[in-house]
Amino acid sequence: MSRNNNSRRNGVRMITIKGISNRGTNNFNLEAINEYLQSLNNRNEKKQTIGLLNYIPRSKTEFKTYLKLIKDKISALLDVNIQKTLSLLNIFKWNIILLLNTVKQQKDAFYINYSLNVDPAEAGSKILNGFTCTICTDVFNSTNTFAGFCGHRFCYTCYERYVKSKIQANQSVIKCLDYNCKILLKDEEIALFLSTEELKIYNEASKLKFFRNFSSFKECPNLLCSSVVEYYSSLTLLSKPQIVKCKQKHRFCFSCSKGQHSIIPCDLAEDWLKKAATKFTNEENYETSLDSRKSKEWIYYNTKKCPKCNVDIEKNAGCNHMNCYNCKFHFCWLCLKEYINHNNFYECRDYTNAKVQAVKKFVYTGGKFMEHFNNYEKYYYEANLSKSLHKKAHTLLKGCGTRLKNSYGMLIDYIKKLIKCEYMIAWISVFTYYLTDPSQSRITEYQKSLEMYAYKSKNLIILNLDSLVSFELKKIKTINANMCKTANTIKELVDNGLDRNIWAFRD
Repeated sequence: MSRNNNSRRNGVRMITIKGISNRGTNNFNLEAINEYLQSLNNRNEKKQTIGLLNYIPRSKTEFKTYLKLIKDKISALLDVNIQKTLSLLNIFKWNIILLLNTVKQQKDAFYINYSLNVDPAEAGSKILNGFTCTICTDVFNSTNTFAGFCGHRFCYTCYERYVKSKIQANQSVIKCLDYNCKILLKDEEIALFLSTEELKIYNEASKLKFFRNFSSFKECPNLLCSSVVEYYSSLTLLSKPQIVKCKQKHRFCFSCSKGQHSIIPCDLAEDWLKKAATKFTNEENYETSLDSRKSKEWIYYNTKKCPKCNVDIEKNAGCNHMNCYNCKFHFCWLCLKEYINHNNFYECRDYTNAKVQAVKKFVYTGGKFMEHFNNYEKYYYEANLSKSLHKKAHTLLKGCGTRLKNSYGMLIDYIKKLIKCEYMIAWISVFTYYLTDPSQSRITEYQKSLEMYAYKSKNLIILNLDSLVSFELKKIKTINANMCKTANTIKELVDNGLDRNIWAFRD
């Protein structure tokens, strides 16, 4: 850092950080940052809102272009090069509002805290004489050393061991070796320490790195789709499902990156899909093939989720003391509680007591499961049939005369609402399965009404699809309105119960 002792303003000595221009009271253009933050809050792009979630669907090409625009803009605002900008964006998980607000809050200190004042020539590999490594404490007459752009330099051997240990632990986001440093290593820097085989492993992990670690963007879970959804609301995601629609019109839950699951919380939806043993990424990929069922069944009965980070873990040998490879949490394989209170590697008192209750619960829920599953499967099938009606209505709309265009447009809108309600009925069956006492709520009563409206609406649509009659269209409109009103009532009932924590769910 270079200091200009002669630079003063209002009797206060100013400090200039090397390589960065001194603009006003800070080393960045505060006015330009405020203007950009304001523009982010007033986006002109098309906004879509479902519940508390604001999002923008983008194609893969649009997404890459958008990221480049962000990098260029932040680089210009902070007066740093693209590589340092990219590192900052990764540190802040591409949350540009949080990044710029941190700059405003920390002001000059931001450049020091994130090593932006370090000369780029200090980074990379260098052979030094008389170097002492603060990690291994060895003193070298002459040795190869390495430093990221933060300038924290260590011997090459220590850095190599550190990077390889992170790769073996399946980590693709690797920070500087200095304990207090926040700077991330670049991909090309990590590659310096890896063999060809290790580099292949790292590259595979890196393919998932962006979407796994950065919550502002999610990739559509449909295997045939490459669309991306950007989440830009300042509100924190709740445990309630946040259903979004990608550029290719695939609906999925932004909170858990699974297919849409209507009204029920993500953890219950995930448990249900395992129990049901169905291959399901979204409604377009809904299958119940024997192979996919067997695969899901094997995962359900042979793996458990880490209690802390929710990663699937298989136990293939050894004691019950487990150490999660992803978050390093130590827990008991049997009871899934933190291992610190256990004193026996092969037995668990908590698990023994819980096992008795589990047997009773299995007897109670066994018959109930098939009843709820059959209704769930039935209405997914009905929703897929309604989609074929939707496609047919679009075909008829293109070939009809001017007089019928408005009528077919209205009918298409009614079919869309019917599809949503049929998916909701399917997931209501799941929700009531997990409730310890469904009779305490009025959900089952509303569910029956919703099923009746959906049935009547669908029958009228099928009968009038080829030759629309004005009177019948009015009947469909009335039934559709009642159906939507009932669906909204159910959603409000479920959401209020979740907000007030009044629902008691079966384990």
